[in-house]
Amino acid sequence: MARGLVLMILSAGWFTGCATYTLRMKATVLPKDSSAVSPRLATSKIGKIMILPPSGTKRGEFDTQVSAFEKELIKQGLTPISGAITGRVVLEESTDKEKKTEAAQNLSDMERALIMAKKSGADAILQIGQFDWLPLDETRYFIQDTNNAYTEVDRGAYQAWAGIKQSFLSPWLKFVGRLAEVTSGEVVASFDVQSAPNWNLPADYEASYSGDGVRQSENFDYGGMVWQDAKISHHKKLPVRDLNLRRNLEARGLKFEFGGWYTEAMNQTIQKVIAAVAKNIASGNK
Repeated sequence: MARGLVLMILSAGWFTGCATYTLRMKATVLPKDSSAVSPRLATSKIGKIMILPPSGTKRGEFDTQVSAFEKELIKQGLTPISGAITGRVVLEESTDKEKKTEAAQNLSDMERALIMAKKSGADAILQIGQFDWLPLDETRYFIQDTNNAYTEVDRGAYQAWAGIKQSFLSPWLKFVGRLAEVTSGEVVASFDVQSAPNWNLPADYEASYSGDGVRQSENFDYGGMVWQDAKISHHKKLPVRDLNLRRNLEARGLKFEFGGWYTEAMNQTIQKVIAAVAKNIASGNK
């Protein structure tokens, strides 16, 4: 009898330890948009927009990003005007060449842009304050629930959860900028749009974990598989095997800059953030 009781206890413990918990991460999360758009934008009738790169940007340094903004503005029916012409600003009231140069140098980027925007016929200036990749941070959060699964939660709920949980790290893209009306200089929109590569996965990610939170398998290699291979293989169950340490490091984003599916994910993240800004301008301008 005692032996049977021991076997029952051991069996119960064995089944508890072997419980499998499934974590499902949806492929796409929309960018976090904390922008504020003034009602005045709707009456401004903005059609032509000059794009002004971040202050201190060297010529040619921001061309790729500006080109991406131009494409999205065109898609929204708006006309972009190159900000490069702000380098031609001079004060026409003075005939003294040295005074012209000195006065132009004392103007801020926005002041120079406003002068040239008026001359070029631009209706507004999109001033980019920040468009940078920030260091790795936790960007997706999951807690182990009672249904043999993980539930995705927000940062606050994740931090408050005392049980077993999983987080996924990623670089973080942040755009901060403003839209100023040329005639009045009034700021009619303030933009704050953020996103992350693991908000733009090649496919829904699914992983199996033991009851104590150790990952056992995944449907594509979160750590390094290239985009197309991940899309093809996402329906399979890939065992983690003896690569736990390497996969753990890679899953925490330590290879984001070296290739893999996240290279394409980073490109999509940039495109979606820019598209969100352009859409804000177009929708607020209707």
